[in-house]
Amino acid sequence: MRIPEKILIIKPSSLGDIVHSLPFLDVVRKRFRKAEIHWLVFRGFESLLEGHPMIDRLWVIDKESWKKIDRAWAALGEISVIMKELRKERFNLVVDLQGLLRSGLIAAATGAPMRVGFSEAREGSRFLYTHRVAGGKNIHAVDRYLKIAEFLGCDISKVSFPFPPFKKLSSVESMVEPLKLQPSSVDLSDSSMTEYVVLVPGARWKTKRWPASRFGELASLLPYRSVIVGGKSDMAVANEI
Repeated sequence: MRIPEKILIIKPSSLGDIVHSLPFLDVVRKRFRKAEIHWLVFRGFESLLEGHPMIDRLWVIDKESWKKIDRAWAALGEISVIMKELRKERFNLVVDLQGLLRSGLIAAATGAPMRVGFSEAREGSRFLYTHRVAGGKNIHAVDRYLKIAEFLGCDISKVSFPFPPFKKLSSVESMVEPLKLQPSSVDLSDSSMTEYVVLVPGARWKTKRWPASRFGELASLLPYRSVIVGGKSDMAVANEI
């Protein structure tokens, strides 16, 4: 195939899925070193990719605002603008790792001559691709995404997770303060807090949540203090842990 000058990766959500897509980004960047790589992501997940040295531009879409009935017309306008802007980029290659109708429509709207997705993509999105790759269902997500990378001529012999550089926290205090934890939650004067583990019990889907009792049991077995992080919806399970 023609070496692409501009590539768009569509993987808007969720947190774990985006992490699983990083090995794909790694091998694609190594295969097409001179290409300009863009990534489309939903708002709320962009912090995982912001400042990534392998990504030249991040497209952030506010999906939640589109769901609000009172913003229906405004949302349609926003969608139209984004579609037009994407088309102006003249991508040579678009890869849809999401495999849903919404992501397929975005891929088609770019007008890219080569649009790659999974042959088993859902909601009819596979009919919007120019090239389809069999990913399989009983396979780890990382290996599934790398099948498309292999189709593109990438070397997938080594799996690497290239995270963007994160701002290093200088102390436990700098971490706890933004989280607005109660003073009784963490004893900052305790020297053992210089070494700690972070528990993240929350998950969007109930089927992906580990029981609070298991987190609590694990924390009791670890030789370090534990800090629990999450959103407001995770408060009950955090208290139980």
